[in-house]
Amino acid sequence: MKKKNGPALTRGFTRALPLALGLVFLIGSTWAKDQQIEIKNHLFIPAKMTVKVGTTVTWTNEDEDPHTVMEKDGKFRSGALDTKDTYSFQFTRPGTYAYFCTMHPMMVGSIKVVGRKISHRQNEVLSPVK
Repeated sequence: MKKKNGPALTRGFTRALPLALGLVFLIGSTWAKDQQIEIKNHLFIPAKMTVKVGTTVTWTNEDEDPHTVMEKDGKFRSGALDTKDTYSFQFTRPGTYAYFCTMHPMMVGSIKVVGRKISHRQNEVLSPVK
């Protein structure tokens, strides 16, 4: 009767599993996570946020009044957002982005983006612009 290699295979698998899980965690932790901003009571909540390059931020209007989201230099701009409407923008360059509501200019917020710039060619990561 042939001896099976079951226990040896099990030992190899149990040794490789923590390494594989660690690698998945390491790769996954470098990915940007999407973030949410509520528009409520004529405020952006939170008003300030720091995210990694590659993060998509979504604004959701929870007010009865329409609102917009516009970056002060025009880098992004939503249309009018009615109640429950959303607007999303992916940040591919580091920097600080100040934004406001064009209908209610006292409504302001800012997003600080950290990390290295992503090019549009196959999401190649480039050095930050200085």
